[in-house]
Amino acid sequence: NFCNLACPGCVHSAHSQELRIFDWEKGLMPENRVAALFQTHAPYAIQTIFSNYGEPLMNPDTPKLIRLAKSYLMFAMLSTNMTASRFDAEAMVLSGLDYMVLSIDGATQPVYEKFRRKGNIQVVFRNLRMLVEAKRRLGRQTPVVDWHFLAFEHNAHEIPQALELARQLGANRFEVLTPFDVSWDDPAIRPAAVKPFAVEIDPHHEAAMAGNLNSPPGGLDRIAIEREFEVRWAERAARTELHDRWDPPSRMTCHWLYKSMSMDARGRVDRKSTRLNSSHA
Repeated sequence: NFCNLACPGCVHSAHSQELRIFDWEKGLMPENRVAALFQTHAPYAIQTIFSNYGEPLMNPDTPKLIRLAKSYLMFAMLSTNMTASRFDAEAMVLSGLDYMVLSIDGATQPVYEKFRRKGNIQVVFRNLRMLVEAKRRLGRQTPVVDWHFLAFEHNAHEIPQALELARQLGANRFEVLTPFDVSWDDPAIRPAAVKPFAVEIDPHHEAAMAGNLNSPPGGLDRIAIEREFEVRWAERAARTELHDRWDPPSRMTCHWLYKSMSMDARGRVDRKSTRLNSSHA
């Protein structure tokens, strides 16, 4: 739940914390908490996203957590500002991470820091170089690196320069995105009238991810997966008596609630998502 930056509109911005707008206590996700979550849900899950209003590189155990997800054959991705002063690029590559989103909204420090408060763009570039070099040295094509550039009025003129840097530094993709309105936090930060677009710098990145899916670096947790699938769905529902609460399907169903759940670093779980996931397990 912790982040080293203070970007406008985020739970970690100075204004948000001063007004206590969000209930978001600092904390690091421990390995045993993730393991407990995965024991219940991972045999049926297809993806884990290791980021949610926090900076995953602040947790030194993140590579271990990714390896754990990969042991259940899940797709693993994260989103990072890449400003960690200590970054173990080799551990990240060997973790089996499939996809990494880099949030870099600028090409020079004065422009970049207007939104990425407390961020150092030279540290970002250093860490990206380290990651690309580690991939080359270890003979890996993953994680696929996707540079995300939020287009604001103050940084839109640097989009071409950022794209060129993405090519030079070894990113696989470059995307320009329309940001959320953060004027409630900082009226000076306004979205630009720029149409979103994506550039496939490396056209083979999807094949690289496909090849990584069936290669868990720590081996497959076959025992846990086979144990869960030995029990029929109907038997599991009858055992938990959840079948009495099933509702008829609706064309207005929000599938996101049925297909996902969220847990923060302090162990809080999105209860609605959990209930719906459990009732359809």
